[in-house]
Amino acid sequence: MRVLLVAAHPDDGEIGAGGVLALHSMRGDEVFALILTLGERGGNPEERVEEALKGCEILGVKEVFFGDLPDTSVMENLSRAISTIEEIVREFEPDRVYSPSRRDRHQDHVATSMAVDAACKNVKENLKYETPSTLTEFSPQYFVDISKSISRKIKAISAHKSQIRKHRFRIEAIKGLASFRGYQMGVEYAEAFEVRWILRDGP
Repeated sequence: MRVLLVAAHPDDGEIGAGGVLALHSMRGDEVFALILTLGERGGNPEERVEEALKGCEILGVKEVFFGDLPDTSVMENLSRAISTIEEIVREFEPDRVYSPSRRDRHQDHVATSMAVDAACKNVKENLKYETPSTLTEFSPQYFVDISKSISRKIKAISAHKSQIRKHRFRIEAIKGLASFRGYQMGVEYAEAFEVRWILRDGP
């Protein structure tokens, strides 16, 4: 399987889908990541790129690409976001794409989700992850047991040292959410996703 993660900022992907990305790489799937901004509103962009590369390496991401969209202005540059994603999709032809949910307080997350839906019409599976700014209306239908990869998820998140003191980076809260999602499904740790669409070849 070929998997594409799309994130608005460095660290979004590790927080929202780090466990499942690690599982993909552990089973031999090809995992790619596209980060639309450099997260410059949240810190030094060069530092944030370095942290993102390290975090993705821990998760087993094969290759990481960065867009040139301005942080906090993805919505104002939606057509560019769509074109950027389309270019990656044409090159790598992923079977599944992960992106933020539209049910989110951060405008960049909402815009990234919209751009993915427009750019990935021909991708068979489109799943939406949750972030610390996801709204309570987030309604997951797809759960993945990440008990075997939770340690790699936490290690990848911890690679973002410039962000670690921020409220959304409370490791105990991130681990607590994974524990709660696991509790819902009867496992130790899980990640939850909204299903935008999944197209199967057969029943």
